[in-house]
Parts: sequence; structure tokens; C-alpha cells
Amino acid sequence: MLRLLNQLNYTPPNLQLYNTDSCEVTFDSYNQMYRLSVEGEEWMSYRIKDHDQAYELYSHYDLAKGHCICTGLGFGLRENWLLTKKEVSKVTVVEKNKEVIDYHKYINPKFFDDVEVIHMDAYEYTGKCDTLLLDHYEEEAANDMLVLQNASEISKHIECDTMWMWTLERIVAGRSWQRSCKVGSYVSKTLIYNEIKTRFDLDKLPDLSEEQLELYYFMYNSKATSVHKHFYEDGNALSFLK
Repeated sequence: MLRLLNQLNYTPPNLQLYNTDSCEVTFDSYNQMYRLSVEGEEWMSYRIKDHDQAYELYSHYDLAKGHCICTGLGFGLRENWLLTKKEVSKVTVVEKNKEVIDYHKYINPKFFDDVEVIHMDAYEYTGKCDTLLLDHYEEEAANDMLVLQNASEISKHIECDTMWMWTLERIVAGRSWQRSCKVGSYVSKTLIYNEIKTRFDLDKLPDLSEEQLELYYFMYNSKATSVHKHFYEDGNALSFLK
């Protein structure tokens, strides 16, 4: 799996322990994982052994081009990855939590030479870009309707050519499975995806084939099953991505 990330020019973020009154980064030695907590609530984690959180962001990397506006800074792994892509000309990230920004200023000051970081709530920001990539969700990430409604709202005041949001792969695959179980035959991810685009007025989502949607879900969910590990070890994943 690490070989695949290397093929995709992935560079792991620089992470260190950190502790202030409201922001803390700890290291879980048993799971070989850094954890970011804000106001006592865990926001994200990152496993340094296999970097599996990066696979959830493959779709963001794949779609990114030109000026990219990203929402939610977290550990900065998506932004760090986008900087390696030649089709990306500029990376802007909108982050509402000043403590998270201060963490990066402390451990990654050079990060700000390459990435424009704006301290603002994504729902209040107005701008224009080529690619809009959303990943600022907290508790609403578990609610598909909120993710889609919020994405629709943000797309109204950030003009873009293409947009994408974290968990969309899971939402599409989950609804495809539920509908297929209900009707007794396979309901394509393409059908579900296009219904979402229409229902939530997300016309800036790209036109994708069934194969592309399958790939995005495969990558998003790659850490979940052993069959994926076998897929990577056989080298099939590299040819699948071509």
C-alpha cells in the first residue's frame, strides 16, 4: 500500500506532540497513531505505520487542478499532498479554528510559504477557484443529509469549476447498496451519484463513470478489508489507477 502512495507522490505530513489549553496532539504508541483534539474532542487521527487516512483523500488529489480551495486544515495531509501535483497551481485552505492554525505555525512554519491559510468559517467564506474540496465536517460527518446540504450551501458562495467533499464515496456506495437490497437487483453508483447532484443542486460535482466511482470508493475504503491488501500486493492497484 505504501508503494501505491509513493506512485501517487504522497508525502506524509510533519506531525509532533503539542499541548495548549484548547488544542492537543498526542501519540498513541500502541496504534502508532497521532491524534488531534480540540476542546477535549478528537477531531482526527493519523496512523504513521500505513498512512491509511490518505486513501480517503485520493479522490481529492485525483480531481485537483488549478487553484484549489480546501476547507478544514486538520493535520494538513491533503494540502501537503496537493502541493506535489503539477496540475495544481495554488492551494488555499479555510480553517475556522485558530488553535489548529497555530499548531501548524509552531511545527510547520514553512507550510505557510506554500499554502494560503485563511482563518474563517467555511460557511462565511466567499471566493473563487478551479477546484473546491470540502473536509471541514465534525459531528455532521455521520449525517449524510447534513454533509450534502452543507456542501450545497457552501457551493453557492464559493465559485468553482469542480467540487468534491469528504465521505461522498461512502454516501454513494451506501445508498447504492441500500437501494439494491430494496429492489433485489444492483442499482449503480452512477445512478445514485447523479440523483444526489440533482437533488442537492450540486452541479459542480464532476461527471463520473461507474468505474471512476468504484475506484474512488475502493480507495476511500481501502483500509477496511484484507482483500484490498491482497489487491495492492499483487500490483493490480497500480494498473487499475492508470
